[in-house]
Amino acid sequence: MLRTASLVLAVLALAVTTASARTPSPKLVVPDISPLVVRGGHFAPRELVTVTAVYEGPHVKHVRASSSGTFRVKFRFSIENCARFRVTARGGQGSRALYRSPVEECGTPVAP
Repeated sequence: MLRTASLVLAVLALAVTTASARTPSPKLVVPDISPLVVRGGHFAPRELVTVTAVYEGPHVKHVRASSSGTFRVKFRFSIENCARFRVTARGGQGSRALYRSPVEECGTPVAP
């Protein structure tokens, strides 16, 4: 009896671990910077999400994810080309995602 119970618990633990390993983590994509547009995916369905863009100070928006866990936020400012910025999204159910602007080579290269 004890052996059967231990086996059942082991199988359940493996099933939970496997299921959580398949769940994609939340992601952010920035398709446009003029004005700044942020898209999120893999959040909990209908989760309330706080999106914070940090560029010349913090800019905050609140949005509710769709039934499929996606959202789109449009800010009222633009980001200059080559400027560094970051966006965070924190959901009320614990979902979190971070986007950092890519480091780009900008300007005229300096001759040796």
